Amino acid sequence: MFKKSFFILVLFLKALVLLAQHQSPLKQFCKVSCAEKKWILCHPFIAKTSWKITRLAIETSDSLNNIKALDSDPNGGQIDAFRHAFWMALLTLEIGEKNALKLGKAHEKGNYRNFKKHRLEDSALPDKASGEMDLWNNKIGAGIAASQIKISISDLRDTIIKYIEGGKMKIIVKNCQKKALDGEGNPLPLDQINKWDNGKCLVKSDSICK
Repeated sequence: MFKKSFFILVLFLKALVLLAQHQSPLKQFCKVSCAEKKWILCHPFIAKTSWKITRLAIETSDSLNNIKALDSDPNGGQIDAFRHAFWMALLTLEIGEKNALKLGKAHEKGNYRNFKKHRLEDSALPDKASGEMDLWNNKIGAGIAASQIKISISDLRDTIIKYIEGGKMKIIVKNCQKKALDGEGNPLPLDQINKWDNGKCLVKSDSICK
């Protein structure tokens, strides 16, 4: 029992030392969910690399959104799908598919906790459909990278965009006003949207309002 506790303490200290080399990762560590903290503590030597990759994925997604690429919808749309797939793909190239997908699952567990505490993610309350969408797109992104381990970052970005435009990923179905729809194509009422299982529906990533 003592050896196990000591080992956990060593992992924790190593993670803090690595994260403390840069102020932002240390602050981010304090903000992430318990599931994500656990992942970091179990992977202290790749935590800093994972943080840098996460920032790159967000920055690349934001740059696409700024130039109105894809559907410019960061909450359940094509840009959202890109961010998750690109994030997992980059992580897969650096730390392996298995570790990448485990981090993705830890992140989604954290989103459920955020919902319970009414915490927003990307200006929206997390929900069941969004989590299912993210896990699907995570798997596709990781698979792309795992099958092309020598692919360049620019080619990886373009490949993921093609996958999205080809309908190989998932998004949440919405109308032209970006309002989420139910299975019959009706806008979800506000009191319904704020539930975890709110009736949002996933569709192929090329199913957007034009």
